[in-house]
Amino acid sequence: SVNANYTLSECISEGEPSTDIGNTFPVPIIDGVSNPRPDPSTNRGPCAADRRHNFNLSSVLLSPGLGGGFLRTVTRDWQVGLIYQVRSGTALTPSTTGDTALTGLGQQRPMIVDGVDPYLSEDQRVWVNNNSLQWFNMAAFAQNPAGLWGNVPKGYLRGPGFWNVDLALSRNVM
Repeated sequence: SVNANYTLSECISEGEPSTDIGNTFPVPIIDGVSNPRPDPSTNRGPCAADRRHNFNLSSVLLSPGLGGGFLRTVTRDWQVGLIYQVRSGTALTPSTTGDTALTGLGQQRPMIVDGVDPYLSEDQRVWVNNNSLQWFNMAAFAQNPAGLWGNVPKGYLRGPGFWNVDLALSRNVM
Protein backbone atom coordinates (compact mmCIF):
# COMPACT_ATOMS: atom_id res chain seq x y z
CA SER A 1 0.00 0.00 0.00
CA VAL A 2 1.11 3.57 -0.69
CA ASN A 3 -0.12 6.73 1.03
CA ALA A 4 1.02 10.22 0.12
CA ASN A 5 -0.03 13.76 0.93
CA TYR A 6 1.14 17.25 0.12
CA THR A 7 0.14 20.42 1.95
CA LEU A 8 0.68 23.97 0.76
CA SER A 9 -0.01 26.35 3.62
CA GLU A 10 0.72 29.78 4.98
CA CYS A 11 0.47 30.97 8.56
CA ILE A 12 0.67 34.70 9.29
CA SER A 13 0.64 36.25 12.74
CA GLU A 14 1.32 39.56 14.42
CA GLY A 15 3.47 38.06 17.15
CA GLU A 16 3.66 34.97 19.28
CA PRO A 17 4.56 34.54 22.95
CA SER A 18 8.27 33.95 23.59
CA THR A 19 9.23 34.56 19.95
CA ASP A 20 9.71 37.56 17.68
CA ILE A 21 12.08 39.46 19.93
CA GLY A 22 10.02 38.75 23.02
CA ASN A 23 6.87 39.76 21.09
CA THR A 24 7.89 43.42 20.99
CA PHE A 25 7.05 45.70 18.13
CA PRO A 26 9.17 48.05 16.03
CA VAL A 27 6.68 50.88 16.55
CA PRO A 28 6.13 51.18 20.32
CA ILE A 29 2.71 52.86 20.37
CA ILE A 30 -0.06 53.84 17.98
CA ASP A 31 -0.84 57.12 19.71
CA GLY A 32 0.46 57.96 23.17
CA VAL A 33 -2.76 59.69 24.21
CA SER A 34 -5.75 58.09 22.49
CA ASN A 35 -4.41 54.58 21.81
CA PRO A 36 -1.30 53.80 23.90
CA ARG A 37 -0.79 50.26 22.56
CA PRO A 38 1.78 48.87 20.13
CA ASP A 39 0.69 48.62 16.52
CA PRO A 40 0.62 44.83 15.93
CA SER A 41 0.76 45.23 12.16
CA THR A 42 4.41 46.29 12.50
CA ASN A 43 5.13 42.71 13.60
CA ARG A 44 3.09 40.91 10.91
CA GLY A 45 4.85 38.01 9.23
CA PRO A 46 5.13 34.22 9.06
CA CYS A 47 4.26 32.27 12.22
CA ALA A 48 7.07 30.48 14.01
CA ALA A 49 5.56 27.14 12.95
CA ASP A 50 4.96 28.14 9.30
CA ARG A 51 6.17 25.44 6.91
CA ARG A 52 5.00 26.38 3.43
CA HIS A 53 5.49 22.96 1.85
CA ASN A 54 4.94 19.57 3.51
CA PHE A 55 5.13 16.23 1.73
CA ASN A 56 4.76 12.78 3.30
CA LEU A 57 4.93 9.37 1.66
CA SER A 58 4.51 6.03 3.38
CA SER A 59 4.40 2.61 1.83
CA VAL A 60 4.49 -1.04 2.78
CA LEU A 61 5.31 -3.71 0.21
CA LEU A 62 4.69 -7.37 1.06
CA SER A 63 6.56 -10.18 -0.68
CA PRO A 64 4.32 -12.98 -1.98
CA GLY A 65 7.35 -15.29 -2.19
CA LEU A 66 9.35 -16.61 -5.11
CA GLY A 67 9.07 -19.99 -6.75
CA GLY A 68 7.65 -22.92 -4.85
CA GLY A 69 8.42 -25.24 -1.95
CA PHE A 70 11.26 -24.28 0.39
CA LEU A 71 12.26 -21.19 -1.68
CA ARG A 72 8.72 -19.81 -1.42
CA THR A 73 8.63 -20.50 2.33
CA VAL A 74 11.89 -18.57 2.84
CA THR A 75 11.00 -15.61 0.59
CA ARG A 76 7.34 -14.98 1.42
CA ASP A 77 5.85 -12.65 4.05
CA TRP A 78 8.78 -10.23 4.00
CA GLN A 79 7.77 -6.58 4.03
CA VAL A 80 9.56 -3.36 3.30
CA GLY A 81 8.23 -0.18 4.91
CA LEU A 82 9.23 3.29 3.76
CA ILE A 83 8.43 6.71 5.24
CA TYR A 84 9.66 9.78 3.38
CA GLN A 85 9.11 13.33 4.68
CA VAL A 86 10.04 16.69 3.16
CA ARG A 87 9.37 20.12 4.67
CA SER A 88 10.39 23.62 3.70
CA GLY A 89 12.44 25.64 6.15
CA THR A 90 11.18 27.72 9.02
CA ALA A 91 10.79 31.50 8.90
CA LEU A 92 13.61 33.32 10.70
CA THR A 93 13.97 36.92 11.80
CA PRO A 94 17.54 38.24 12.09
CA SER A 95 18.27 40.28 15.19
CA THR A 96 21.08 42.30 16.69
CA THR A 97 22.18 42.66 20.28
CA GLY A 98 22.28 45.86 22.23
CA ASP A 99 19.85 48.75 22.40
CA THR A 100 20.92 50.83 19.41
CA ALA A 101 17.31 51.90 18.73
CA LEU A 102 17.07 53.24 22.31
CA THR A 103 13.86 51.33 23.02
CA GLY A 104 14.98 49.50 26.14
CA LEU A 105 14.88 46.16 24.31
CA GLY A 106 17.86 43.81 24.30
CA GLN A 107 17.39 42.48 20.77
CA GLN A 108 16.50 44.53 17.74
CA ARG A 109 16.30 44.07 14.01
CA PRO A 110 19.17 45.04 11.74
CA MET A 111 19.11 47.01 8.50
CA ILE A 112 18.97 45.27 5.10
CA VAL A 113 22.01 46.01 2.94
CA ASP A 114 20.69 46.69 -0.58
CA GLY A 115 22.01 44.48 -3.36
CA VAL A 116 23.45 41.76 -1.09
CA ASP A 117 21.84 38.32 -1.24
CA PRO A 118 21.17 37.13 2.33
CA TYR A 119 21.52 33.46 1.28
CA LEU A 120 24.95 31.93 0.76
CA SER A 121 25.42 29.68 -2.25
CA GLU A 122 26.20 26.06 -1.43
CA ASP A 123 29.93 26.49 -2.16
CA GLN A 124 30.14 29.51 0.21
CA ARG A 125 28.63 27.81 3.26
CA VAL A 126 31.22 27.14 5.94
CA TRP A 127 31.27 25.28 9.23
CA VAL A 128 31.42 27.54 12.29
CA ASN A 129 32.91 26.10 15.50
CA ASN A 130 32.87 22.64 13.82
CA ASN A 131 29.20 22.07 14.67
CA SER A 132 26.99 24.53 12.79
CA LEU A 133 26.77 25.47 9.13
CA GLN A 134 26.69 29.15 8.25
CA TRP A 135 23.68 29.31 5.92
CA PHE A 136 23.18 33.08 5.61
CA ASN A 137 25.33 35.94 4.37
CA MET A 138 25.88 38.20 7.38
CA ALA A 139 27.10 40.97 5.04
CA ALA A 140 23.46 41.35 3.93
CA PHE A 141 22.69 43.02 7.28
CA ALA A 142 24.01 46.07 9.08
CA GLN A 143 23.59 47.36 12.63
CA ASN A 144 20.58 49.63 12.94
CA PRO A 145 21.54 53.32 13.41
CA ALA A 146 21.22 54.95 16.81
CA GLY A 147 17.60 55.74 17.62
CA LEU A 148 16.15 53.73 14.70
CA TRP A 149 14.62 50.27 14.52
CA GLY A 150 16.02 48.13 11.69
CA ASN A 151 14.01 47.50 8.53
CA VAL A 152 14.20 43.68 8.48
CA PRO A 153 10.61 42.39 8.54
CA LYS A 154 9.48 39.46 10.66
CA GLY A 155 10.25 36.13 8.97
CA TYR A 156 12.56 37.73 6.39
CA LEU A 157 14.65 34.56 5.93
CA ARG A 158 13.82 30.89 5.44
CA GLY A 159 16.00 28.33 7.14
CA PRO A 160 17.13 25.15 5.40
CA GLY A 161 14.50 22.62 4.48
CA PHE A 162 14.24 19.21 6.08
CA TRP A 163 13.95 15.72 4.66
CA ASN A 164 13.99 12.33 6.30
CA VAL A 165 13.78 8.73 5.12
CA ASP A 166 12.94 5.79 7.35
CA LEU A 167 13.20 2.26 5.98
CA ALA A 168 12.23 -0.98 7.70
CA LEU A 169 12.64 -4.58 6.64
CA SER A 170 10.68 -7.18 8.57
CA ARG A 171 9.03 -10.55 8.23
CA ASN A 172 5.59 -11.69 9.36
CA VAL A 173 5.90 -15.00 11.19
CA MET A 174 2.76 -16.88 12.17
